Amino acid sequence: MSKIIDKVETFIQRLQDMEYIIAPEAAQLWFWAPPSVPKVPLIYKEKKTLSDYLAGMISLYEENRDNEKKKLDYAQMCLSWINRAFACGVIREGKGLISKNKKLVRDNKRLREHLDECNKRCQKLEEEMKRIHGLFPDTGTFTGDVQDE
Repeated sequence: MSKIIDKVETFIQRLQDMEYIIAPEAAQLWFWAPPSVPKVPLIYKEKKTLSDYLAGMISLYEENRDNEKKKLDYAQMCLSWINRAFACGVIREGKGLISKNKKLVRDNKRLREHLDECNKRCQKLEEEMKRIHGLFPDTGTFTGDVQDE
């Protein structure tokens, strides 16, 4: 699969997962599609907002996702509007990404607490081993090796 298609698919998935959001300012930025692009349907060659173009191109890409002849063309057009939206600063991190980050922070804290608990248990076991070894000083150290007589 093309890197362009991968980028578009990833962007769309992140929008659906609310990891990205399109800021309201995108509805206030007006653009004209380049008239020299013959593949763009006529409806997308008029003055529209960035959010309209972005939504329209995503829709056109999704409509042509299964058409192997047109898929890459629409992915390229879609990616150009995605890049334009990023350049204009209207793509922002959404609550989905924030929620994931909060969950990871909670998981990290829980794992650190568990690690601290394990380290304390290990230290207690080492102290107990030293205490027991002190009770039997003449027994030496067990290595697990068996010697032939």
